[in-house]
Amino acid sequence: MTIAPDRIATTLDGAVERATERLLELQHPDGWWVGELESNATMIAQHLFWHHFLGLRTPELDRKIANELLARQRDDGTWAIWFEGPPDLSTTIEAYTALKLAGVDPGARARDYIRAEGGASRARVFTKCFLALLGHWPWQWVARMPPEVILLPPDGPFSVYNFSCWARQTVVPLSVVQALRPVRPAAIDLREIGARSGQTKPPPRPGPIRRVAFATAERWVRDRQEADGSWGGIQPPWVWSIIMLAALGYGFEDETLRAAVDGWQGFTIDEGDRLRP
Repeated sequence: MTIAPDRIATTLDGAVERATERLLELQHPDGWWVGELESNATMIAQHLFWHHFLGLRTPELDRKIANELLARQRDDGTWAIWFEGPPDLSTTIEAYTALKLAGVDPGARARDYIRAEGGASRARVFTKCFLALLGHWPWQWVARMPPEVILLPPDGPFSVYNFSCWARQTVVPLSVVQALRPVRPAAIDLREIGARSGQTKPPPRPGPIRRVAFATAERWVRDRQEADGSWGGIQPPWVWSIIMLAALGYGFEDETLRAAVDGWQGFTIDEGDRLRP
């Protein structure tokens, strides 16, 4: 069977017309377009984690984050990395922890899945970092990169410039955070999923080279902040840069930190009872 050329042209023209109409409907009055870059439950959970670390949590935020996580929970009690994907251990641990932080029971099925898969000890590095930030995993047990890597020359055999743009903008602040080992304890019990609470040891006293690395990394991060307060417009470097500045002792009087936190609000979607970055 063949289709007449005029019918193909008519169908194509109709599709183009409908697409054009839809694009015009989506256009902002100022002339630009914006759309949601969808992510997964880890970003939602981490939103609550870093707000807890900075002392920015509110009952309303807890409720909205909990509702968003519950809406994404699979029928078997777990969470996936992608839409309708299989259960993922680290994602489920982060969502489980965030719900408990918000005062919501994640359910026995989520707990049983985490335990069956090996618990917190089997989680990815990022998950362990956030657990450590909340006081539920020892920082010294987390795989880390020394902050001194920022001092290595770009033309050497290895430097931060071996990483992609988004990765190095995450690694640099994260390396400082891992060296500082900051903790803002979350008053929740995670023993049932194998967490190790209250076991972070104080970091070693920084020597002269490490102090230079901290200062260099701080300048490097500040110099790369975008005009909208972000780092690359994506979550990992943005969040870890915020945490780094707070861990270094800066408060909201710091212009870089304030711009980062304020700018973040433009990268969240608030649907009344639900919120997600």
